[in-house]
Amino acid sequence: MNNFNYHHFWNDVDTVEAKKKVSKIGKLNCASNELIHHDLACINDDMIKVLDVNLNNCYIYYPDKMVKFSKLLQIPKENLQLFSGSDDAIKIVLTALGINCKNIIIQSPNYENYYCYARLNGHIIVQWNMDDTYHFAVSKGIELLEQIGVSIVILTTPNGFTGFTMTLEDITSIIEVAYSNNSIVVIDQAYAPFAEINYIKFALKYDNVIVISTLSKGLGLAGARLAYTCTCKNIASYLTKWNGLIVFPH
Repeated sequence: MNNFNYHHFWNDVDTVEAKKKVSKIGKLNCASNELIHHDLACINDDMIKVLDVNLNNCYIYYPDKMVKFSKLLQIPKENLQLFSGSDDAIKIVLTALGINCKNIIIQSPNYENYYCYARLNGHIIVQWNMDDTYHFAVSKGIELLEQIGVSIVILTTPNGFTGFTMTLEDITSIIEVAYSNNSIVVIDQAYAPFAEINYIKFALKYDNVIVISTLSKGLGLAGARLAYTCTCKNIASYLTKWNGLIVFPH
């Protein structure tokens, strides 16, 4: 699919140049207070004698890690964005895509910071409530999309509060209705590893889908503060202007 109209994009985004990362390997990088250079080997040797070796390190060149991460996840790097935790990803996605789109449909209950960032961005929050069986009826989601028009739809599946997991068929229905009215669907799959499911394929197939993943839950690496999004190249490139991640865990 390639006919999606990105109303959500800030009109003047092209006036902002994304920060370019340049490898400093083999160079003396004074800007980052680094002393990693062959001409300073003697200084490094003296420092290592009196300091914990882990304290004498250089910043990670994160584009290199992006390539390795891309291979590990089997996701093209052009579709990938790394963030300092899923909370950072949520904040940037809602901020960047909410400039020209003020409607946001959120399944309720949900992670509280979706509501927090939506309010900070001045979004009109429309709650997609559970039915009496504690399910999110796809018919209700489609009804809200058709009533509201262009919007951002938040799907957290499995739901962090109830464990409810949407079927692939229902997710497809929501995505395709959203696509027809130029709405973006954000799938938060933080708890997907516990259901042994992965929604990345939707982000690689549809031009209006962003999948947010974290290393905190399934891998138990909350301390790494690392999350990633998978989305189409257009959205990934757009998010680059907001995403200032410059360091990466070892």
